[in-house]
Amino acid sequence: MKKNIILLLAIGLLFHLGLFSQCNQQLVEQAAKKAGTDAIYIRDFKVKLTSGTIENPSPVGKFPVYLNEGVTYRFTLENASDYPGFAVLQLSRKDKTLGSTYDFDHKKDLEKFDFFCPQSATYQVLISFSQGQPGCVAAVMSMVLKDSMKVIEPGIPVASDSAGRLYLFLKNHLNIAATGIPGGHLEVTTDNGSVHHEGGEYIAEPDHPGTATIMVNAFKRTGELNETDSVKYEVVLPSLPQILLPSSIGNTVHLRDFPGRNTVQLNFSNEPDSDPYKLIEFTIADSPSDADQFIAYGLYLTPQQINFIRSKKAGDSFYIINARFTDPKGKVHRASPVIYYVAE
Repeated sequence: MKKNIILLLAIGLLFHLGLFSQCNQQLVEQAAKKAGTDAIYIRDFKVKLTSGTIENPSPVGKFPVYLNEGVTYRFTLENASDYPGFAVLQLSRKDKTLGSTYDFDHKKDLEKFDFFCPQSATYQVLISFSQGQPGCVAAVMSMVLKDSMKVIEPGIPVASDSAGRLYLFLKNHLNIAATGIPGGHLEVTTDNGSVHHEGGEYIAEPDHPGTATIMVNAFKRTGELNETDSVKYEVVLPSLPQILLPSSIGNTVHLRDFPGRNTVQLNFSNEPDSDPYKLIEFTIADSPSDADQFIAYGLYLTPQQINFIRSKKAGDSFYIINARFTDPKGKVHRASPVIYYVAE
C-alpha cells in the first residue's frame, strides 16, 4: 500500500469571528509566500476584528492547532493595508507564550517565526491587533521540510495522531494533505458521525463518545484508487465551562467594581472557545455543603446573590456550587464546585 497521504494535524475548531470573508484569499497567498520554498502550507487563519472597547480593549482571535513532536512549524503574516491595525500572532500552550511575531525585547514586529515542537499536543494560536485597532490579516502555518520530513514520512501519520481527540458538539478540523496525485481527489469518511468539506478543510462532527476512525481514499485523475490511509481518534465531551462573575479576574471578585445587576459569563478554559453547553442553574454559598444557598436560573444573578457577594469583605471566600448545564442533546451535566476570593 502506498503511503502518500499526510494527516498533518489532528483537530481544530471552527470559530465564527463573523467577518472572515473580507480578508481575501490574496492575503493568504502573500502570507504563504513569506514562508519560503523550504516549507509547505498546512492551514491559514483569516481574522478581521473591530476596534477595542472599554469592556474588551483587545479583541483576540483564538484557534487551536494540533502540532506534532519533532516538527518545525513556520508562522507568517500578511496584514491588509487599508486597516490601521497591525496583527500580532502568538503561539501558546497552557498560558505560556512559545513564539510570537512581535519581539517584545526589541519592540519590533516580525513577519514570521519558526517553532520546533517539543511535544505532540494541542496548542493555541492567538491573533490580536496593536493597541486594539481594527485590522484584517491572514496568517499561514507551514511545515519546514528540511527538519520535519525526518519525523513525518510522506503518507505516514505520526503515532500521536492515533491518540488525538475529537469533541462532540463541536466542529473538528482535519487538515489533510496528499502527494503524488496531481489532478486527483480525496474521499474522507468516518465510522462515527460525519465528515464534510468546508472552506478548504475537512470537518469531522462525531455523534457519540468512544472512538472515531477517519478514513482517507486518494483517487487518481482517472478515478482509479491510488492509496488509502486511516487514523483513529478518541471522541470525548468538551469540558464544562467555568462560571465567571462580573468584575472577576480569574477566581477573584473585586467588590469595588461589582455591579448591582448583571449576568455571568461562561469560560471554556480547558477547550478552545466554543459554547455547546447551556447553563440551567447555579448556586452561591459559603461552602460546598452550605445549606443556606442562593440559587440562580440561567445566566442572571439574583438580587439575593448580589447582596450575598456585596456583604463579603476583602479576604473572604465563597463557592459556586451545583452548576448544571445541558448539552445539545438535552443531557444534564453537573460541574464541580469552584471557589471565589474577594478583593476590595
